[in-house]
Amino acid sequence: MQTTSSPGKVPVPTSAFSLSLTDCGDHGGDFERCRLWFQRGRGAPVRIEDDVTGWVFVTPDGRYVITEPLNVLDVREWKYYPLSDVLQIENYTNIEAISRDGRRVFISRRDCAIDCKGVRVEYWELALP
Repeated sequence: MQTTSSPGKVPVPTSAFSLSLTDCGDHGGDFERCRLWFQRGRGAPVRIEDDVTGWVFVTPDGRYVITEPLNVLDVREWKYYPLSDVLQIENYTNIEAISRDGRRVFISRRDCAIDCKGVRVEYWELALP
């Protein structure tokens, strides 16, 4: 699975909205994180979350925007789900795979961001409505 973590426009599979990553850098962590902006049409860009993110992923149908550590925005319903808080998942997550129908996302988490040899890996399967 490819997530996006570079500054600039984020590829999205729809023309209904756009995403941009800005102000990328070391924001008190051990790898680069960015601010994520959402824009629908000619409307003003808005921040999806108050914090910064290490990566962003948009589901193939363009309905869900998922960010690190594990937060989900339902673009159609405009509902935000801070799953990292609810499930007590800390940073250093990664999307490993998404089901063919785009309804299940397989996520991993390690205790370090880079060079994680011999570190325990936790896995979750996230079912999207």
